[in-house]
Amino acid sequence: MRPSEKILTYSPGEWETFAEEALTYCGEYREVSNLGGASDQGRDLCAHVDDEIWDLYQCKHYRNPLTPSVIWPELGKLMYYTDKGTYTRPRRYRFVSPRGVGPKLYDLLRNPSQLRAGLVNAWDSSVRDAITNAQPIELTEALRQHVHDYDFTSIFYVPPSKLIGWHLESPYAPLRFNAPLPQRPSPDSPPHKPDATEARYLQQLITCYCEHAGAGSSPSSVLEPGTRYEHHLTRARVAFYSALGLERFSIESVPPGAFQQLTDSVFSGVIDTAESTYPDGFARVLATIKTAQELQLASEVLHERLRVDDRHGICHKLVNDYRMNWTTNNRDKAC
Repeated sequence: MRPSEKILTYSPGEWETFAEEALTYCGEYREVSNLGGASDQGRDLCAHVDDEIWDLYQCKHYRNPLTPSVIWPELGKLMYYTDKGTYTRPRRYRFVSPRGVGPKLYDLLRNPSQLRAGLVNAWDSSVRDAITNAQPIELTEALRQHVHDYDFTSIFYVPPSKLIGWHLESPYAPLRFNAPLPQRPSPDSPPHKPDATEARYLQQLITCYCEHAGAGSSPSSVLEPGTRYEHHLTRARVAFYSALGLERFSIESVPPGAFQQLTDSVFSGVIDTAESTYPDGFARVLATIKTAQELQLASEVLHERLRVDDRHGICHKLVNDYRMNWTTNNRDKAC
């Protein structure tokens, strides 16, 4: 289903969320807030450039393109609440609808003076009783002057195709439109000297090597160049940095929480293996990583960009984050 067809199936709430996602990643705003609801005072989405400059987006999801009769109450709220000082005048006021605007509204939005006159003419029939449930809002002389002074050139609409274009640049597009994830950059190589952020899983791995090597072994002996353990540690660090690279990629390319969800899935899949009884910690490491490599993760958002090392690395990250242990006695100090 094409994006232009998919958005027609959304509920009003989903449409607001879709518009919020698009605006968040359109590259213009520092912050986008969704205030849509019964007491939003005519504000669905507030998009802030900074503390003072902001744009207001009014979301409408109807079966047909928007008509003047639909927007009069919304413009009435804009006039009333900006005159009252409830909120400042937005730089821009935009209607967003999956079917766009009809011809009558299209023409009005391109003629600000006629748009203003139309609002005044429709006030008693379509606006006065629609602004607040507390009481009718009469078009007093003061409010009429505010309408007269308001810059109606700031009121327009966003074509659905433009909103879709913004959204396709967001991390949410793959989920909403089954769009492919962007290509993933190559992960960083581990620094020659381990970073402090690697401390826990490395300490536990070295302890596991000592347990496996037997009495009399030490960190220096098990990590002599060319030993099985030295090679394993090198692979472990490469895998750990691969998982960190996937985490960074997820922040930029998919909705928040996707990497955490993947990590939780790996944890759920391997924890019983990790907590089983083994003769030493190294046996636990090998068995747990083997289980991780066999997990079915096709339902994960990040699945199509997973690399073999990622599963291995996520296991070490779980240890590093104190969610699992490699050592038989759960010791953090190497040997």
